Amino acid sequence: MHNNTNQNVQMYHRNLCEAPVFACPPSFAIQPYKGGRDQDWLRIHQDADLYNTFTDSMFAEQFGTNEAMLCERQFYLVRHGDIAFGTASAWFNKDDGRGRVHWVAIETEFQGQGLAKPLLSTVCQKLVAIGHPDAVLSTSTARVAAINLYLKFGFEPLMITADDVEAWNRFFNTDLKS
Repeated sequence: MHNNTNQNVQMYHRNLCEAPVFACPPSFAIQPYKGGRDQDWLRIHQDADLYNTFTDSMFAEQFGTNEAMLCERQFYLVRHGDIAFGTASAWFNKDDGRGRVHWVAIETEFQGQGLAKPLLSTVCQKLVAIGHPDAVLSTSTARVAAINLYLKFGFEPLMITADDVEAWNRFFNTDLKS
């Protein structure tokens, strides 16, 4: 169904109010950002993301240093009270202000256990609560499990350019129309 080409793609959700809601399992929790979590973010992404290189400066480059905004928009999956192993942000596009599901990652040890569902639910609900009824996200075609999750949440392939259509056609191994 999917070929090995890894191309960056975007997805769009027209109405986040329609996104499914999943509760966090009892032995885990979702917490908002707090000071020092930038190191957790870096560690999580270095473990989970095989397609990007993460440096010490990347967190600040991606999110800035506004603590209040981070506390409102960034979330962490935790275990044993406070050990972070997953993260996602309810962010926004710098150019048009549209909501953005940003930098979703779960450490490899915890992948495939359905824990991204409550994390993504939290991000979608937060985006709606802070005035973003719709949202985009960026991913890549090699992230099959992530794309399948996003599709189940109601995100659709965003096809603006011919390259977008080509990438999604290869992903679905079909002939999509933009």
